[in-house]
Amino acid sequence: ECFNVSIPSGFANIYKYNLELYRRMVNWCYNRGYQPVFIFLPISPEFDRLLSDGFRQRNYYDFAKAIDASVPIYDYMRDPLYRSHDCALFLDGYCLNKSGRVLFTREVVRHLIEDGFLKR
Repeated sequence: ECFNVSIPSGFANIYKYNLELYRRMVNWCYNRGYQPVFIFLPISPEFDRLLSDGFRQRNYYDFAKAIDASVPIYDYMRDPLYRSHDCALFLDGYCLNKSGRVLFTREVVRHLIEDGFLKR
């Protein structure tokens, strides 16, 4: 069964608080000459099956857009590189193990260099 719920009314203040906190972090980066990026971590296929597309849209993409639509998004949630290993790179549904973290870090750094956000 997919996790396909909207934010309960009791969590509206938490959502607003998190939105403001992320906006402050993005502004902190801009004010110091850094380019912020949003990076969505890989998740296991088992965990992914629990998240509906609507949930992912509202709680990842729409949230990031509400913070600052100009911040680039690097989405690794469904990246085939991490799915091709049949969960061998995960400690659980959301946390990469050591091999997964090393691979992920190399990939993120490579992409950030390719896109000009990091220097070699």
